[in-house]
Amino acid sequence: MDRIKETRKQILATAKYLFLEYGFDKTSLDEIARASHKAKRSLYNHFNNKEEIYTFVLEEELHNMQTALEKVFNDESIIPPKRIHNYLVQRMELMNQAKAIQQQLKNRVANHGENRFVKIHQLFEHFDAWERKHFLDLSSDKVICEVFNGFDAEAFADMLQMVIKSLDITFFVQGKYAQYKPTFSYMIDRIIQLSFTNITPLPINNELQ
Repeated sequence: MDRIKETRKQILATAKYLFLEYGFDKTSLDEIARASHKAKRSLYNHFNNKEEIYTFVLEEELHNMQTALEKVFNDESIIPPKRIHNYLVQRMELMNQAKAIQQQLKNRVANHGENRFVKIHQLFEHFDAWERKHFLDLSSDKVICEVFNGFDAEAFADMLQMVIKSLDITFFVQGKYAQYKPTFSYMIDRIIQLSFTNITPLPINNELQ
């Protein structure tokens, strides 16, 4: 990794720590520069302002989540209903590790459902669109459509996304993920099994396959 990329990576890692520790508003560029052992002008060689640094921190977490989850969606060795199950379980595990995204969810709730900055709003919109497209692709699978005549894949994709986004609030804003994790996994097993029981029985367990 060249020196410019290494410096940028160091700044982002330091900024992420400070944002998580003190919040966006209480973290200044001066503090980021001091903690990363860089001159403040060095920060401006890589980023225009604090908002841009914060946006890149979130973008990195969302990108890492998307990369990991893309593998779940694309695993054609597993039938679509089971892939949906695996995605939902893995998504919540990754969200539990994505502390910057969790902080942003809390900020959005505090701001009555609005993301504070346009670029951050666009980041989450892009992720939501990516996620919904995959839900739609899986629920539009030929086998599912043949078994369920008149199955509304669009509505299923929308409802699925609405449910998990509401669970994000309970799990990661209210901090109840650890408490409800076993029940969530069991519930997803049951919902997917009951929804697609005419296709193939799904094993009831908490392991990704």
